[in-house]
Amino acid sequence: MRFFFALLIAFIVQIHHRANAEEGRYEQAIRRGLAYQAKAGEDWKSKRGCVSCHQIPPMLWSFRLGEERGFLGHETDLQQWSDWSTNVVNFVKPEQKADCDQQKTMSGNIDTLAGLLLALPNPQDSSWRNRFANKLATEQSPDGSWKPCGQLPAQNRDPRETRLATTLWVTLALIQNAESFDEDAVLEYISVPSVTETIEIPSLQLLLSDHFSTFEKKEILKRLEDEQNEDGGWGWRRDAASDALGTGLVLYALSAKDPGNSMTKRAGEFLISTQEESGRWPVPGTKRTAKGKVTNTASDWGSAWGLIGLLSWTGYPG
Repeated sequence: MRFFFALLIAFIVQIHHRANAEEGRYEQAIRRGLAYQAKAGEDWKSKRGCVSCHQIPPMLWSFRLGEERGFLGHETDLQQWSDWSTNVVNFVKPEQKADCDQQKTMSGNIDTLAGLLLALPNPQDSSWRNRFANKLATEQSPDGSWKPCGQLPAQNRDPRETRLATTLWVTLALIQNAESFDEDAVLEYISVPSVTETIEIPSLQLLLSDHFSTFEKKEILKRLEDEQNEDGGWGWRRDAASDALGTGLVLYALSAKDPGNSMTKRAGEFLISTQEESGRWPVPGTKRTAKGKVTNTASDWGSAWGLIGLLSWTGYPG
């Protein structure tokens, strides 16, 4: 009997140590990732001096989740970053700030406005939030869509898919901010059948599946399951190898709409195991000109989404 209890205790201790080791891997990945984002953000701010849709909003999103989970260090001032990022004058390059037409600038930064609203959902920041949400509502096209801005039209996918992605992101932002817009026009626009090239679209459809019945949750989950790679991840492009951008997007969507799904564990493990020591995930460029090669822009963007996915994941060990 004593021998049996000794074996049982040894087994329990082994399981406890294993759980602690796994929790440590998760925490280390988060802390490395946040440190990398902070450095990449400061580098971008000092060199470019402007808010960009791919760099700043997802970085702030990861900072906010990191703060909520107790991972964000005191060296990163989220409020200071938020104040700087939501000042429309900072949407343009330093040499353009003096003559910045803020209404025109907001019209040319649709994706940035939506990204900031989603990244920083604090209702206490009502002044800029109301302004951004109202501007997005007024920029809706007659067909129900929104026009992608900046470098997004240069992405390596059908331009119609890029416009669809922007439309879904803006729709999600406006719904979360309870802003009125023409939902009937959006529904008609997004209901047109299309074959998509990137995993971003089904991720967004899953996030909006409770709001629009045209997005069948079971069908979307089946598609994501069918397209999950053997390593547990997804590529941003459906025909590409797994990367942090695609995997982070899917893990975030799954964590929001189906947190108990078995896909999340494999996705989380992929992200933890593929992160570089620097806290960065290498990601192939999303522009056609990148031709599948890793770029700094895509890696910063994808690394932020890798963090967002991990920080949203409720099934991590521990």
